[in-house]
Amino acid sequence: MMIVSSRRDIIEYCLSFPGAYEDYPFDDIIDAGAWTVMRHRANKKGFAHIFERNGSVCVNLKCEPLRADFLRRVYEGITPAYHMNKEHWNTLVIGGVPDDELRRLIAHSYDLTKPKPKRARNARLMDIHDRLLARYGDPHWWPAETPYEVIVGAVLTQNTAWGSVTKAIANFGELSPEHVLAMTHGELADVVRPAGFFNQKAGYLQTVTRWYAQYGFSVHAVRKLPHDRVREELLSLKGVGRETADSIMLYAFGFPSFVVDAYTMRLVRRLPLPAGKNYEAVKSFFEQNLDCDVELFNRYHALIVINGNRHCRKEPKCDGCPLLELCGTGRQKEQSRLISKRDQSFSGKAQYGR
Repeated sequence: MMIVSSRRDIIEYCLSFPGAYEDYPFDDIIDAGAWTVMRHRANKKGFAHIFERNGSVCVNLKCEPLRADFLRRVYEGITPAYHMNKEHWNTLVIGGVPDDELRRLIAHSYDLTKPKPKRARNARLMDIHDRLLARYGDPHWWPAETPYEVIVGAVLTQNTAWGSVTKAIANFGELSPEHVLAMTHGELADVVRPAGFFNQKAGYLQTVTRWYAQYGFSVHAVRKLPHDRVREELLSLKGVGRETADSIMLYAFGFPSFVVDAYTMRLVRRLPLPAGKNYEAVKSFFEQNLDCDVELFNRYHALIVINGNRHCRKEPKCDGCPLLELCGTGRQKEQSRLISKRDQSFSGKAQYGR
């Protein structure tokens, strides 16, 4: 494996990827001060921006936001991107990051920016997504500061309101997997008490944290595993069901695993959508009819939850729902309301006429 220690080393490593080429868009003369942009030939998108700053060779690489933030906490040589979107890009100083990590992050940036395979989208599914997005905007889920906090939240939110989860998480002070494993079952149960079912959930948290420990509490180590293997391992843990496993897969580790919850099942039933009636069927329907895109899956599930809280409740509040025009249940309810209003009007006129 080649050692990446200079500007030319980075360029040569990037050129080893299929369809990559080097470009110098900001300088007519290729010199030490020029920015070298490594691009995909198919879509011209840059995946590595190489430059020199303060005497050091640097490279800007794209990264999923949760992972980007995590890396900044781990390595001093990784900071929010210089002259680029700081949520999705990091600047890496060569020499400030281990060689194998640098290569993995270049590969990750390459994968995030490469042309996506075209899949026939379900027009109705995208219409639903677009209407929800227009109403609520991008929720930027999951509400957590670290991937491990996502894991904890996914376990604690079972059968309880999110407000109770935030109280439980606040009780930890500084939340880390090492801290959780060092606690006794009783100590952990006291901490998570606000989330309800605290004895069971303390045990579930210890179990999933011990599983994470097998991979050195490393998001990258987990992400190197096959998607199906990670899901199977999570589902084998006591207290981790399908929704919890998929939430961890999507929001903590960035796997394209669509999350189905009670709001999703209700949406499918009321619109209706031909997605089936059980968890796996509905999950498969969304995954097969949408682009395989982590950010899309993330955003879509979050929007369904928000709309479910505001409108698509057990007792639906259809008035003002952005999906009313698409919803069979909503239209039927609206028709019933209008008929009832008409009948009341006729009844009043008949009484007045007497």
